[in-house]
Parts: sequence; C-alpha cells; structure tokens
Amino acid sequence: MTVGTFPFSTDGKRRSLWRSSSVVTYLRSRAFGWTLVGLVLVAWQVFSTAYPTPELPSLTAIYAEWRVQLVDGGLAWALVDTLRVTAIGFVLASIIGSSLGFLMGRMKVIWAIAEPFVELVRQIPVTALLPLLILYLGIGETFRIV
Repeated sequence: MTVGTFPFSTDGKRRSLWRSSSVVTYLRSRAFGWTLVGLVLVAWQVFSTAYPTPELPSLTAIYAEWRVQLVDGGLAWALVDTLRVTAIGFVLASIIGSSLGFLMGRMKVIWAIAEPFVELVRQIPVTALLPLLILYLGIGETFRIV
C-alpha cells in the first residue's frame, strides 16, 4: 500500500486522499500560514490581557506605545541611529573583508597566514561570539558597530 492512498473504496480502485481532499489543499496554501499567524496573535492578546506581565505586553499596549513613539519622534531618531551604526559597520566590514580577500587571492603568503583564521571564524556562530564581544567591548557603540 502506498502512502496517502485509501485501500478500500466503493468502485474498487485506490483513491488518493492526499490529492482529493480540500482540507489538505488548504493546509498547503498560504492562507493556512496566515491563519496560523492570526491565531498566534489572538492567543498572544488573550493571554497577555488575562495574565499581564512586563515581559509579555499585550498587542494593544505595544501598538499604543508605538503610536506615542511615532508621534513623539523617538522612533524616528532610534531608526536613524540604528541605520547610522549599521552603515558604519557595513562600510568597515566591506573595506576590511574586501581588502583581506583581495590580498589573500593575490599573495600566497597572506593566504597561508589568514586562511586558517578565516576558516576557524567562519564555523563559529555569531551568537557564540556575542558574550566575548560584550566582555571585551562592552555594550556601547563599538559593540554595536562590530
């Protein structure tokens, strides 16, 4: 018996439940994904309203604070600051990475020196490096740029 078939049918043929079911078609559609997102948001709102905690604010409280920050201008300045730090980090990483890559490709000596370190760092997840970066750089702007 193959997967997804119904061995007993009235006409004597095997029919595929997988292909004929409209429920399965819905489960494979984007509408199902958006339905799940909506259900998670509704559950979040209901749970955070029934059991209010600072760690899990309600969606209405988040929206109210977002509107205050948007009108006040705090959100815009935070966005500008984030984009500034991101741009500085991107430019520095591009310059350092492109220069090192160019030199590694042109000079075998630099390749032999840098390649083990590049391969070592490539395998380490960024989340594993975060505690070390916080320890050495603190939580200031330098950490955010790095």
